Amino acid sequence: GDVLLPQQVYRGDLAEGASADQAGHDAMEEAADLRLLERFPDADQAIAAMQARAGSDGEKQQLAAQRDRLTSPWFRFFASYDPYPTLTKVSCPVLALDGSKDFQVPADLNLPFIRTAISWNPRSEVVEVEGANHLFQDASTGAESEYTKIPETMSPKVLDLINGWIHQQM
Repeated sequence: GDVLLPQQVYRGDLAEGASADQAGHDAMEEAADLRLLERFPDADQAIAAMQARAGSDGEKQQLAAQRDRLTSPWFRFFASYDPYPTLTKVSCPVLALDGSKDFQVPADLNLPFIRTAISWNPRSEVVEVEGANHLFQDASTGAESEYTKIPETMSPKVLDLINGWIHQQM
């Protein structure tokens, strides 16, 4: 999470049309907030530290609005969890998919990590689906704002890939 979340912010900002400078600034802010969450186990202290660091009233209001999400047990777990040790122990067949236009879990960060973790497992396959977004829809940009504008629920090529892989396992 501490690597993925700043990248989500950076790539998501770019996909929505932000400049590289603005996206970089926002990603650094996200990384700094994550460090504060790790430093302060108390939710109120963590949010207070984030707000003290925030540059504008708008940023402070945004942090206040996100307080419950940022300090939830799930988010704190997600931000600090390292899945690598668990993945190295998975012995069942594995199909790991990621879309080339997924900005929430970027394939160039995610798939090499998974490929290395499960490389010992002969019944594993790692695939980057060209043109697919986080929801495995055929996407133009991969931006979250595009999700609801794409008529398909999931790309037929992804469904075919999953179906074919399942049949190979039988």
